[in-house]
Amino acid sequence: MSYYTLRGLLTLVLTVLLAGCVAGESRTLDQRLKKVVDGFHYVGRQPLSTTFVPAFEPTLVRPLPIKFEAGYRYVFLHKFPIDNVTLATKLLPKILTDLGFIISSSPTRYEQMTDAFIGGPLFSINFHSGGFRFKFFNAVNLNITNSERLEREWASDDYILEIMP
Repeated sequence: MSYYTLRGLLTLVLTVLLAGCVAGESRTLDQRLKKVVDGFHYVGRQPLSTTFVPAFEPTLVRPLPIKFEAGYRYVFLHKFPIDNVTLATKLLPKILTDLGFIISSSPTRYEQMTDAFIGGPLFSINFHSGGFRFKFFNAVNLNITNSERLEREWASDDYILEIMP
């Protein structure tokens, strides 16, 4: 086997191995993010370049995407009741830490959250991993708060996961 053939073969093998590592890391990140949103109901996604309007309907519930992509916000709903204070100060930080995410900022008590007139309290958790930055926060969903029928079954907030490269 000539030097050039051997060199080409080694280059090909290394390229395939590196591509497999990157794909494996992406699959692992997707699996970890799916564990973060376990218990939530996925209703859609929007590009980060658009203004977010919390108006998703429970009728839009669909299966989780196979792959989460940077540059998008993923929107979720949660069945009623849910305690946003416990979710933001205890549950999500523990889940994120256990999954290997690094938390940049997170409320540790109710006073650090925004008390909304309707819904809420509102929170924001920033975290990162593997070159990606994430933000998980909630926003009042007026479609739910303006419907007695929906309010009996669904929490009054949209829960949003933003993924930034």
